[in-house]
Amino acid sequence: MKLFILYIVLNLIYVCLTTAYSLVIQRCGKWTSAILSAITYGVYAIVLVYAVCPLPLWLKVITIACINFVSVTIVKAIQEKLKKDKLWRIDVRMPKCLLSKMESIGYDKVKWLKTADLKDEYAIVTFYCYTQTETKAVSADWVKKYDLKYCAIEGKEL
Repeated sequence: MKLFILYIVLNLIYVCLTTAYSLVIQRCGKWTSAILSAITYGVYAIVLVYAVCPLPLWLKVITIACINFVSVTIVKAIQEKLKKDKLWRIDVRMPKCLLSKMESIGYDKVKWLKTADLKDEYAIVTFYCYTQTETKAVSADWVKKYDLKYCAIEGKEL
């Protein structure tokens, strides 16, 4: 029983480390990535030794599947908690008649400005949103409602 519990704990640590490593390697510097990689593969060597322990194969497979599910869920939940809001910019190609409607109702859910007049009856309007939720609100209010062409860009961290 001790062997099985140790197997579970080691695999839990390993899967958490590999998931964190795959997220960190893209965002952190070379030293952080190198240190986390060394730790991850060091733990992997220990897990390999315990993988040949005399537990039944079906028990190892079920254990690994459950551990992967739980570990990745935990790491992704932590990542979502630590994620910062970013400024969003939405550029919309809008008919000028719709632009005047937006001006007349005083659309003030988010900051917006007309950035360009096109040669035909269209204008480019840029919306600035502080969260992805506000971006979806603009999308629902204008883009999807009037079937407009748009481009949403996630900016830098606030």
